[in-house]
Amino acid sequence: MEKVAKVLTVDDLKKVTHPAYPYMLPEMSPVSEEEAFQHVRNTVDMHVHGAPTGWMPHRPSMLKTSQEASAAGMKALAFKDHYYMTSPIAYVIQEALEPWCAERGLRPVEVYGGVTLNYAVGGLNPAVVKAALKGDFRKHTKVIWMPSIDSDLTRRAANLGPGITILENGRLKHEVKEIVDIVAGSDNKVAIETSHLYYEEILALAEECEKKGVDLVVTHANQELTLLTVEEALNLVERKAWIQLAIISMLGTPIAAPGWVVNYHHSIELLKAVGPDRIILVTDAGQTGAKPVEYMKMGIWSLLSRDIGADVVAKITIYNPSRVLGLK
Repeated sequence: MEKVAKVLTVDDLKKVTHPAYPYMLPEMSPVSEEEAFQHVRNTVDMHVHGAPTGWMPHRPSMLKTSQEASAAGMKALAFKDHYYMTSPIAYVIQEALEPWCAERGLRPVEVYGGVTLNYAVGGLNPAVVKAALKGDFRKHTKVIWMPSIDSDLTRRAANLGPGITILENGRLKHEVKEIVDIVAGSDNKVAIETSHLYYEEILALAEECEKKGVDLVVTHANQELTLLTVEEALNLVERKAWIQLAIISMLGTPIAAPGWVVNYHHSIELLKAVGPDRIILVTDAGQTGAKPVEYMKMGIWSLLSRDIGADVVAKITIYNPSRVLGLK
């Protein structure tokens, strides 16, 4: 069957452009918004964005998102930024949350961060990873992200020329192996995320992480830029990688990327093919016009309405990310 992109076929396009498309979809299960919102309690969103940031104006603030997550009863958040280490931001937010939540009788959400290995922090820089795992930063560092906006995949896709690659002559660069070793040697449970890498890069990194006993999370495997086929996802799971599905990539955004082709049906296919034991659901929200807690609710509501059981939802939003981040 002819493929239009990595997973879409001509038949898929004909179906979704049919004038009666919404009316041809299977009937949804009668799950209410209130019921869905109950399943947000105790969830862990390990891929969230927010202000302050150097890219994309008017993102929701990290502090406000943390307050909303506390009010919703969420367990933990991990903030990602493309330009700087978010661990010190998480430290300060956690300190500010304590009195704010105490006044309202709420349990503060646990706030974490990490660092994304783009040019702003020196690229594939072991020194910044060591810094993220020292002193006051250490307690709030939970994720080391490989390059995102400066990765070779992203820059070439955007016609910006070459970017950072983690391979040299088909093998992992020495500094990448050093970064994996640093994470493996930390007494603080930390995961590595692939961010925006080519599949060949992810495969090599997965093999190294499996060897060193480090949890590797394949970032938004349902996003156009980093989309995995079912076969690729299963191949990575064999190497003990976790497959991350992003709600933003399932539902799209109204302001940051209107008209963005979303991979809803492929997301469900990945979830069912891989199985809930190796899937982690995140929002990847905190984009302009996309509030993380609201997106978590909408994503969970969407899955429950399509007969994805509450036990599966709990597995991919609570138990799996808690295990990967070492949360109790």
